[in-house]
Amino acid sequence: MTATVMAEFAKAASSDLFPEDVSSRFTPQLKLAAASLCADVYDTAAWMVIMRHYNSVPGINDEARSVFEAFLNVFPTAADYWKFYLDKEMEAKNYQMVETIFARCLPICLDVELYRTYIHYQQIIKRNQPDERAALCNAFEFTLEHVGVDFNASQIWMDYINFLVSSEAANAIEENEKLLVIRKVYQRAIAVPLSQIETIWKNYDTWEHKHFRDHAAATLNLAHPIYLRCLNVKRELKKKREGLLLDMLAKPTPSGLHAQIRDYRQVLLWQRLLHYELGNPLRLDPSVFKARMTYHFKQGLCILRFYPEVWNAYASFLNEKGTHDEAVRVYDNAIEVMPDNLIVHFLYADFQERKRNFSEARTIYQNLYEKADQASSPLCAIELLRFTRRADGVEAARKILVSLIKSPNCTYHVYCAAALMEYHVDNDATVASNIFKLGLKKFPTCVPFLCEYLDFLYARNDHQNMRLIFEQCFREIPSAEAAPILDRYVDFERMVSDFIAVEAAESRRNALLHPERAVTRHTPSSMVAPVRAVIDRRHFKDLYPCSDAYQNAISLGPSILTNKRAALAAGVAGGSAPTGVQVEAAPSSTLPSPDIGQMCKVLDNGRPIVTLRLEIGDALRSLLLRLPSYSGPEIAQVDLLMSWIMMAEPKVIHIRPAGTTGDAVQHAGVKRERDAPAEQPVANGSGSAGPRPAPVTDLYRIRMAGKVAKTQQ
Repeated sequence: MTATVMAEFAKAASSDLFPEDVSSRFTPQLKLAAASLCADVYDTAAWMVIMRHYNSVPGINDEARSVFEAFLNVFPTAADYWKFYLDKEMEAKNYQMVETIFARCLPICLDVELYRTYIHYQQIIKRNQPDERAALCNAFEFTLEHVGVDFNASQIWMDYINFLVSSEAANAIEENEKLLVIRKVYQRAIAVPLSQIETIWKNYDTWEHKHFRDHAAATLNLAHPIYLRCLNVKRELKKKREGLLLDMLAKPTPSGLHAQIRDYRQVLLWQRLLHYELGNPLRLDPSVFKARMTYHFKQGLCILRFYPEVWNAYASFLNEKGTHDEAVRVYDNAIEVMPDNLIVHFLYADFQERKRNFSEARTIYQNLYEKADQASSPLCAIELLRFTRRADGVEAARKILVSLIKSPNCTYHVYCAAALMEYHVDNDATVASNIFKLGLKKFPTCVPFLCEYLDFLYARNDHQNMRLIFEQCFREIPSAEAAPILDRYVDFERMVSDFIAVEAAESRRNALLHPERAVTRHTPSSMVAPVRAVIDRRHFKDLYPCSDAYQNAISLGPSILTNKRAALAAGVAGGSAPTGVQVEAAPSSTLPSPDIGQMCKVLDNGRPIVTLRLEIGDALRSLLLRLPSYSGPEIAQVDLLMSWIMMAEPKVIHIRPAGTTGDAVQHAGVKRERDAPAEQPVANGSGSAGPRPAPVTDLYRIRMAGKVAKTQQ
């Protein structure tokens, strides 16, 4: 690696993400990862390179702390890395730093293992202290208060019970109090659908019979229905939680399609889980149910904090089961996490407008517009304009429009939205026309704006102004950019003009856009162009005067003669390519191409494909037509199946022919017995005819048996 490149990496690594004194000591590999983070701070692959390095280094120093802090500033809900950070500080016995880290991470990371680390820390610092038992009880209760309803919290409950059981009592009274406390903890644990609830119930049953033998059955009978209900919910939760990635780093939607599908799959899985929990399958009291759902929403946000779906669902739940202020705090937290996410702001504004809190909603729209960047400013302006019209009326909206169009970030979208709102909502075509005229002065060559203006004029039947706009476009806009306007020009002439004017418009468009479609003599296209013109002219919406296959063929034009690959590709798209022909993608961007990302890989087993043309009789053909279609699993070993069928001993069932009597059938059986060889009897023990066994020297059956033996080896 050259010195220049290394210098660039060092400069990139010394950005605001890492302190300069830390980044200057990075190895080349770490500098490369840090340079990747300058382009995308949520590049998890680059972060893993850095974090694996510092996590593998024994001990901790200021350099490692700076890296951990930089990582946790980007991923504040990464519980595993908070735990790594804490483990290193605990190994170094920096207990004051440990306390600070716990105060930062425990309120925002609802992770079972992180809270177990907190209990372990309390055991270390309170060991052999006078208040050890009380401190550990408080630590366990604190942990259960925050993560006790977690599906994976079984070990915490069992650790708490084991701690209470192992604690010594000074006298009989304290021993009795200890037993009552243990019973309450057991009964609290079996009221939660934990992953190991069966083990906890079994331990509770044993404990009750050991310490309260006379009353154990009655006590357990009272608790058993609660246990059964939680057991059923636990089994359902196990299914609903399949696929959840609880250790996934929270980051915005990635750019790659595979990563997008992977991450949004988590949104759908959490939606499934939360939908089930919202049904209150445990039949909890309202306050307990609210606490349980709050935990699930917060845990989901630890992973999906950049997805507005979870924030909105959480706020909606609190608005229904809690208070308005709680829902507002959730939306405020969402905006703090995603200040540039328009969807969160719009959801919050809709929430306030639904409550008829127009002042709060107006503040949201105004703050969003003032902080919006150049790309999102037009949409924010349009939504502010629409809200003002809904909340304050037409005049207030027009005043807002005057200030919006003065902004340097104002695009043609704002003019079009305002004009169409005046025309469709307020039924004022004059004001709408004036707004479009103002926009025309600012965007005289903007094709999308001109298309919107032409559509507006077409809806008003203002043909004169439409022709003026068309002529202005032909003069000022290059033909390569004016395709949508030229198409509207032809459609307009087809609708309002005579046949001669329509042909003139088509010729004008084709001369500018499609010279190959121009009808001229002594050219190869002179025969095709009139037909193409009729197809373009004589259709309405999705009604065409020819088939789709014919449209596909005629659209190729001269490319069929010059580019065979494009012709074959189009033939496949139209469904007319011969079977078995492999077609390469056409180089032209205008031709359709398959979505290769959705294709499945063909597994070739190396067997040659042989096509046989078999002649079957009428009887067999009739039988095949009567058989139902096969919809079962694919048969991989056809030869093995055929060999089993060949070696099977068929059971012969004799059906009495029509028109025969029982005596005739009996005589036929006697004749078969008489004609049969002596060493091959044809009658079974009951005297009825049976199948004739195969000869020992049947070579075909011997070969089939050998194939079966080889297959089974």
